[in-house]
Amino acid sequence: MDKKSYVVIQARMGSSRRPGKISYLFDNETMLAYQIKRLKSYNIENIIVATSDSVIDDLTEDIALNEGVECFRGPEHDLIRRYYECGLNYGLETIIRVGADDPLIDPKGIVFLYDTYKKYSEYDLIYTSHKDGWIYGTAAELFTFDAIKQANKFAKESIEREHIIPYFKHAESIRKMMLDAPSEIRRSDIYLSVDYQEDLDLIEQILKYFTSLNKRYNFNQKELVELYDSGRISIKNRHLHSGF
Repeated sequence: MDKKSYVVIQARMGSSRRPGKISYLFDNETMLAYQIKRLKSYNIENIIVATSDSVIDDLTEDIALNEGVECFRGPEHDLIRRYYECGLNYGLETIIRVGADDPLIDPKGIVFLYDTYKKYSEYDLIYTSHKDGWIYGTAAELFTFDAIKQANKFAKESIEREHIIPYFKHAESIRKMMLDAPSEIRRSDIYLSVDYQEDLDLIEQILKYFTSLNKRYNFNQKELVELYDSGRISIKNRHLHSGF
């Protein structure tokens, strides 16, 4: 990715469902640190952690800096403004949005988003986060900064300001492109985002398995699906999520 395109990881310690989850340890490695290393294992180096200006997120900043990535701090509950100020601060043209509660984000999916944008640059939002897209918890979205700027100006409802996607879902002026996943990794029945302890338990099992194969950071979506279906791991989070 060029210098005006960054992966921006939205991360904060004050999660309502599972507070402090981004600092949860997998083999003495925080969840956020793991996610950053997974991205870097695929040569994605343009990374910013966008966290809140609350004192509780001093730890979030420490994790980011310890992993050698940029950290931007902004409003805790106004996510659109946080993204806008982050993009303005770094002079970004595009932002690939990643949630810190998605430690198994697919780096290849991110590259696919970026390559698609370079080919079809007339779109404001390109996304893989839908039922026929990437697995829930591994998908990302690419926004132009101009789209973020528009959202910051016109989004009024609190749910739009805090969660960003609701505004873009209904804004008719935003040109959107939805990308489907390849059929072999299109699995709407798999949930890999972290909101509950059962999610953390599942991620922990997955990481232990791939660590044993010396592929802790760089396993791909096909390998992930094969493990999920293999019977080697205990899956107890199916009832907790409704998907996209």
